[in-house]
Amino acid sequence: MCFPTVGQVATTLRLELHRRRLHRVLIATNSVDGMELAELRALLPYSRWQPDSSVAAEWIPVVELILCARAAAFVGTLPSTFSASVIGQRDLLGLARNTSSFFGGVQP
Repeated sequence: MCFPTVGQVATTLRLELHRRRLHRVLIATNSVDGMELAELRALLPYSRWQPDSSVAAEWIPVVELILCARAAAFVGTLPSTFSASVIGQRDLLGLARNTSSFFGGVQP
């Protein structure tokens, strides 16, 4: 399994929020599945950056990457290239690696 289920995402984020003593979650996703996002919101309230119509579509992932890179903590999925890019930016900002974690990936 390469991509976690909605339930796995919610469980992982709840654990990370508790572990890091944080209270808010910003979701950066390329999912356009309204039912999937509604299911996640029912399991775990979250925020999303919503650009207005003046923001060109190609800038949306760039802004989301910056938001994730500057967050107090980051939880990414394997093998996401977006997550890898966020980690690279967090490294450049000098943020400790223990403020980031990964989940998902191939299960044996």
